[in-house]
Order: sequence, then C-alpha cells, then structure tokens
Amino acid sequence: VKQELPDKSILSAGVLFSSIPTEVWKDPYVTGTPRQKTDRDSTGARLVYDRILGSKLELRYSYRKIDIDEERSGAFLGLTPAERDLLNRDGDDHQLDLSYRFNFGQRHRLVPSLTLFKEDRDGKAMNKEGADLQGTYFYVNDPLTLILNGVIGASENDAANPIYGTTQEDDRYAAGAQIYYKNPFGWKPFGHEDFSVFAAGLYLLNDANIDFYDTEVVTVTAGVLVRFR
Repeated sequence: VKQELPDKSILSAGVLFSSIPTEVWKDPYVTGTPRQKTDRDSTGARLVYDRILGSKLELRYSYRKIDIDEERSGAFLGLTPAERDLLNRDGDDHQLDLSYRFNFGQRHRLVPSLTLFKEDRDGKAMNKEGADLQGTYFYVNDPLTLILNGVIGASENDAANPIYGTTQEDDRYAAGAQIYYKNPFGWKPFGHEDFSVFAAGLYLLNDANIDFYDTEVVTVTAGVLVRFR
C-alpha cells in the first residue's frame, strides 16, 4: 500500500511472508550421521518512507518473526537444557535501511546505503547486531542495463556459544553484477515491448571467528523478464 504526501514524499507499508517453503536443520551441529530437516517460517511487515521531504532519501524498516518448527540445536552433543536454550533460533529480526540516490545524467545512478540489523532470538548466543555498507551502481541505456553491487559488513553476537566457548563475530563481503538486454534480436514475445533477457552473478564471503559459521557463496543465474502493464 502506497500513499503520496503533499511534499511528494511516499509512505508505503507491506506484509512479509515465506512464499516459498524454507527448510533448515533441526540440529545443525550433528556430525557423523545424516541431519534431519524442519520448516522455517517467516512473517512480518515493512514500512518505507521514500523521497523524504521531496529529497532522494529513503528510510526502510522491516520486521520478521522467525519460527523453527522443530528446534533441536545442540541436542546431538548432549548439551544441558540451559546450554541448548542459548542456541535457540526462534525470535524476531529487525532491519533498518537508509539510502540516497545520486543521478549523474540520464544514464548513471549511484545508491549508497547503510543497513543496521538486530537478530533478537530466543537464544542469547544467537542474538546478533551488526551493520552493512552497500554501494549500487546503475547504468541504464536502451537496450542495455547494468547493475553493480558491493557490500561490506560486520556483526557480533550477544553471548558466548556454549559449543565453542566464544562469542561469534562475523565480517561479510559481497559483490554482484546484473545485466539486462531489452528485446534481443528484435524479439517481442506476446507483443510486449518490455521483454528482456538477463544474467547475474554473485559472490559472498562470511568470515567468522568460529570456523563452523564460515560461509562462501557463488551464484550464477540467467533468465527472461516480461513486464505486464
């Protein structure tokens, strides 16, 4: 839902939910035997204040309720009930994003943004606070559109992990690129002018002081995009 205000700023609100079923491990710390899966549900809301006071500043707040259907973290290792409680992944996620759009002519746009987040989970060792800095560059031309992203961030948990005896700290780095090409070879499927092919790549590295939480992700995707008006 969106509403434009007299100063040309825009207020909007939306509902967030898990449209695609998500599965996680009941106990992610199991070794030497197959892990068992369980459902992870996420519901919440998002509020956005864009073009603040007629500017190109945007403020965005998101809230999500996280529910793990069968939370068994630490059960395999025989932790005490109190130690297992520290690893509980159920809880609430809060995220605040602040961004500003800089336009350079009609074809170039740069959007720096700051994200502050808090994962307020039932287990204190899973509670996390952190910040990300992101820069996004857009090159928009006909028929080519290019989008480049770069992210650097850090976070720290609230309490020591009972398995590893230390408090988790993470440094994150990510870089990505997307390319869109409109109506290649003059194609206009379904009679639509807004038909594009695209390709995208992403690299993400999460470097934690606990090796178990180190993460490296590489994705490459391609597809078609049709916009219906």
